[in-house]
Amino acid sequence: MLSAQSCRSDGHDIFPRGSTWDVAASRITCRLPVPKVGAFAKLPSLSLYFYDGAECLRQLDAHKKAVDRPRGYSCEELGGLTYGFDREFPAQHRLSRLEPLFVSPEGTGASRYVSEDFKACWELECRALRYVREEMGLTNVQIMIPFVRTVGEAKAVTEALKANGLERGKHDLKLIMMCELPSNAVLADEFLEYFDGFSIGSNDMTQLSLGLDRDSGLIAHLFDERDPAVKAMLSMAIQACRKHNKYIGICGQGPSDHPDLAQWLLDEGIESVSLNPDTVVETWMLLAGKAI
Repeated sequence: MLSAQSCRSDGHDIFPRGSTWDVAASRITCRLPVPKVGAFAKLPSLSLYFYDGAECLRQLDAHKKAVDRPRGYSCEELGGLTYGFDREFPAQHRLSRLEPLFVSPEGTGASRYVSEDFKACWELECRALRYVREEMGLTNVQIMIPFVRTVGEAKAVTEALKANGLERGKHDLKLIMMCELPSNAVLADEFLEYFDGFSIGSNDMTQLSLGLDRDSGLIAHLFDERDPAVKAMLSMAIQACRKHNKYIGICGQGPSDHPDLAQWLLDEGIESVSLNPDTVVETWMLLAGKAI
């Protein structure tokens, strides 16, 4: 976990923070030298690098309802694969812009947090969260768990948090789950037994509902959060949270790109919607029923 000030280290920030994602810096987790054989024999020394992202913790007065998502979700905005010539390091070229990776050598999402191989790192992250909440007094910080594939995994990750002093409901701690898999929507009632609400990840929900890769030029034209199959998933998640009186929000590109989707989400009962900076005012006015 990085503070806003520590996020400015150029030596570790191989890809600068973008305008949309809350990625404060990215760091290399694994380097694989490319053997000098075949087509690579006459090239300068070259390496492949796996990387992941670090998110920035805002101050209490900036976000009254801060939510921290533990490190480990490896998709195109938070992690992937790059290559670079050793003599030009740290200059990198991102392979995963064209071929995004949902699986890195370290695993992804909740599977990582309950893995014995990741246990030591997970304990450090939990200690950091406890320090933020208990020592720094930022009790507004809640925990959001991404990519929870099964109900069994939901149970396991909440137990892993409890074992590290982060028990749901204790000291007003809330656990939010990223709802980004079709299984999350279909079994929403069961997942909500372990969490205090959902934050819908519309980008991945769309990709996984339609079997798409939004970064592939071959099929990217089919990516649309307004597809009836995707909206059916979103509706199931929203209605389940409303039925159980639990938080429901959405992050992802959809509401910014499609004002009609933002209106539909409001009608369905969504509580919060994330927006790109350049669409905030326009979308607010639309949802308020006012013309600009």
